[in-house]
Amino acid sequence: MIVFIFDSCSFLNEYLYTKKPSLFLYKDTMDGQFNEFGMKALQCHQLGFSESDITSFIDRLIKGTNDPMAERKEHFYQTYLVPPNHKSASMNIFEEIQNVLK
Repeated sequence: MIVFIFDSCSFLNEYLYTKKPSLFLYKDTMDGQFNEFGMKALQCHQLGFSESDITSFIDRLIKGTNDPMAERKEHFYQTYLVPPNHKSASMNIFEEIQNVLK
């Protein structure tokens, strides 16, 4: 199983495309650093504040426990990440260029 343990805000949204279990290592210095969209993405990841949080996360995965954030991830994915018209970004761009050139 592929999982992701990270502390970089850059991956908050990107990793949600995979819908895989994830643990974001949160630091108190991050309080107030996220905009509304970032907060919604953050709420889709389990948060780790300590070494024991990391250990618990890994233990749950080893035991085969389902991702408790799976439902939130799916909702976020459907609401914010699915491209318009349920087509790939490149197909949407291609079709838009075709429409403009008609």
